[in-house]
Amino acid sequence: MPFDLDAVLVEPKKAAKTKQFTFTFDGDEYTLITPADSINLDLLALNAANRGDYVNALMRLMSPDEYARIVRSSKTFTGEAILSLLDAYYKHTAAMDTGESAASSNSSKSTARPSKRTSKSTTGSRSRT
Repeated sequence: MPFDLDAVLVEPKKAAKTKQFTFTFDGDEYTLITPADSINLDLLALNAANRGDYVNALMRLMSPDEYARIVRSSKTFTGEAILSLLDAYYKHTAAMDTGESAASSNSSKSTARPSKRTSKSTTGSRSRT
């Protein structure tokens, strides 16, 4: 019998309490779809944000009605606004900041050394061209 991933994913959602993330823009209040914990973030939204496709990330995190409402706003929803919103959202969900991953920000110092010679001969070509 195959592993029923759908059944596993339904169970935590029943008992989980969500940490709502609401924000205001142009005087209106909006809510982003917020999972109970960071492990349940929408992977497609997270992937879109990591690729720099912030509009798609926002579309995945808002209900269709709220997205349509924010697009109709008389105030321009700029790239800076999207970045600030997503950054605050990911901090809220304790998932990650937009931009470079924390895992790659503190790269370790290189410890590479030249290899030791194993023989005194060379590997020069002996062909006659």
